[in-house]
Amino acid sequence: MAKGLADYRADRYAESIKWIQIAGPIVDGNPWDSTNFSVLAMAHHGLGHEEEAAAALAKAQAIVAKAPDPSSPGQVFVGGGGWYEWLLAKTLYREAEALLTKPATETGS
Repeated sequence: MAKGLADYRADRYAESIKWIQIAGPIVDGNPWDSTNFSVLAMAHHGLGHEEEAAAALAKAQAIVAKAPDPSSPGQVFVGGGGWYEWLLAKTLYREAEALLTKPATETGS
């Protein structure tokens, strides 16, 4: 996942996709899977693969939607992720969501 994110940040989108696919994110997974799907969405977007990007973003969103609510008193982060893993997952999901929802003129496309 780290290699895939690093390649995405370096604008090596095809390499990023390769490494994220090696990580093998699963749809009903944990925060790490959501993080992988978010990076996958951004890399596909970078290559102009909008359908694949939207599908990956939807998978990330489905996992992030299951995140514990930290504002709930006594909330315990269990079931595949501590607070820091959920924080990373939500942060990268929000970045991917913002990127994919920008009008084409703002993204340079």
